[in-house]
Amino acid sequence: MQPPPIIERTVLFGNPTRFQGRLSPDGKHVLYIQDQGGDENWHLYSIELASGDITDLSPLEGVQA
Repeated sequence: MQPPPIIERTVLFGNPTRFQGRLSPDGKHVLYIQDQGGDENWHLYSIELASGDITDLSPLEGVQA
């Protein structure tokens, strides 16, 4: 049996592309927050698991979720 591959340091300690992912109680959608370009204006996004479609739930400029 081979050991699992080593996880790259940037994956563990680099800047995340998505943050604080959450599942609904029924497991049918995923929510996460993300800032665009490091501007610290965090938006809330949802992902439709079946299609992979991503929706910005707080799409206005200067709004933080």
